[in-house]
Amino acid sequence: MSKRLTGRAAAPGVAVAPAFVIERRQSEAAPEPPRTATDPEQEKQRLHHALDTAAQELREIAKAVAETAGQEEGEIFEAHSDFAADPELARRAEEAIGEGASAEHAVGEAFGWFRELLSAAESEYLAARAADLDDVRGRVVAILRGERTAVEPPRERSVIVAAELTPSETATLPR
Repeated sequence: MSKRLTGRAAAPGVAVAPAFVIERRQSEAAPEPPRTATDPEQEKQRLHHALDTAAQELREIAKAVAETAGQEEGEIFEAHSDFAADPELARRAEEAIGEGASAEHAVGEAFGWFRELLSAAESEYLAARAADLDDVRGRVVAILRGERTAVEPPRERSVIVAAELTPSETATLPR
């Protein structure tokens, strides 16, 4: 059985191969966790573990991308790593936890603040980086929820089908 799909190509040309469907992260489709936390110290520990893990994963992606696509492209993911390691972002998330938020909600609030700041920037470059924050936020929330952050690579040459691919998902797919 075949099914015809339409969409926007990420590269020029025509390809015929089995479809490899990338579903959105479970955290993006799942019901939200409780907005409040019963143990703020535990939530802060979870927060810092997730931020540190995300920053490390993004540094690893940056290194791999720099080796395969060039230093300039790798620097994009170094910037993503810097977002996850930003002390002001962590401080704002801790503040939200101190007010009773769960780590997941605190991350959403802190990244939301950061995103508004970049979106309001007069620099087009900085304003465009606001979308990159969504990728980093999604990674941090996935870590908090114990979900995989990497896309499972296809086992054979395939046409990638996804509603949306984040920059880090795209960078980790085999060429």
